[in-house]
Amino acid sequence: MSLFIDNNIVLDITAFENSCKTASSDLFGGKNSKNLEKQTIVSTFVNQNPFEFPRQQNHRISKPEMSQFKSSQRLLNPNEGSNNALLNIVPMLSSLFSRDPRANFSYELPADSFCQRSGINLGYSFKKAEPNEKATCFWTSSNMQLRTQAQKLKTLRHPNIITFYDSLEIQDTFYLVTEPCKPLSAYFEDTKLTPAQKELVVSWGLLQILKGLKFLHNEVKITQGSMREAIYVTSSGDWKLNAFHQTETFKSAKKDFNDLAIVIWQIFNGFNESVSDSREIGRIPKRLHTLYKKLDSKGQIMAATDLLTECRSVGGFMKNKFVDTLLFLDEFQLRESTEKQAFFMQLKDNLDMFPDDIAKNKILPKLIHTYEYGDAGSHILIPMVKLGRLLDEEEYQHRIVPCLVKLFSSPDRTTRVKLLEKIEEFAPHLKPQVLNDKIYGFVFIIFCYT
Repeated sequence: MSLFIDNNIVLDITAFENSCKTASSDLFGGKNSKNLEKQTIVSTFVNQNPFEFPRQQNHRISKPEMSQFKSSQRLLNPNEGSNNALLNIVPMLSSLFSRDPRANFSYELPADSFCQRSGINLGYSFKKAEPNEKATCFWTSSNMQLRTQAQKLKTLRHPNIITFYDSLEIQDTFYLVTEPCKPLSAYFEDTKLTPAQKELVVSWGLLQILKGLKFLHNEVKITQGSMREAIYVTSSGDWKLNAFHQTETFKSAKKDFNDLAIVIWQIFNGFNESVSDSREIGRIPKRLHTLYKKLDSKGQIMAATDLLTECRSVGGFMKNKFVDTLLFLDEFQLRESTEKQAFFMQLKDNLDMFPDDIAKNKILPKLIHTYEYGDAGSHILIPMVKLGRLLDEEEYQHRIVPCLVKLFSSPDRTTRVKLLEKIEEFAPHLKPQVLNDKIYGFVFIIFCYT
């Protein structure tokens, strides 16, 4: 193994290590034995492996090269000039030999995995500089398909495709870091859903997956190729595509859609590696039968665009309050004020149909962002306070209390009155200092003018 310094000095590190190993400590003694040992080891190494300056024939040695050459001569003759340079080079070289790429990597590499898929481990990770920024780490030392996946994720940027964060290769192990996610099967194992919730979650998830396939088929012109292991669920309940190691040039959507039909069957009948083509519908909900049969067709296949249009039309599987609510939040800034007001009036009555992960990690952040940068006003108060029950105390202080303080400072009288009407729901979370410094004055004004 060679080490290049400023593209001028070339060291044979293996030779240096061998020199260090073969130098006998018995040869040294006296007061300065340790320093003398260092000098002899480095001198032996430089004698056997002198510095070389890569240059062409008739090349004139530059001043920097000459300076480096003189430095090497001082190593060869430690009694001439200062011994400090000689003594300092040993720890410098040692630090280079022991440098661990993990130390400079931005994300924590997990020691344990929470699940394994196709020989690839998945573990929890986070950004070292910002521990609250969570991530998922994939790693393997036997399945090099992961390297291909990382290369594809770097270029496939889309809301319905898992977001690439970083990657690292250490010896035979490859690490891929992405946004927080887990395989679809693991999501259903870990998440408690009522039958009604499960059907709604699947309607939202399939909408996102079909959008992702539409992007791949129409824009990138490739097929996903491994749909049965490609669907991952993020911490906010979004379904996204991953596992792009078997992509091919797009010719037909049939394989992707047939495999997606198998995934639908597994969601409701159990995840099984040996699913046959001649399977019964089983426990798939009746409202999903039409879409399932079209995806599972062995004949002509509809395009993803047409399937989305059909499923979002009146009576379609994806036309429901669950999907409508999440799509409205995504398009909130494009809506009229009257639509926004009506939406928040209905939202407070529809929150119970959402699983906790979607309510906490998708709807609540959208509400807070909408209030801070939009014109939601006091309409956000009731749903925000209702969703606050899902947070622990630290999260509540960080995410909800700043919004409450901002609402209390609003010049709108209606907003302040609504706050007083709901104060018993959030008062236990308001610390005395916050009450005295940021809220009490506004409450006093409310009472004075009410």
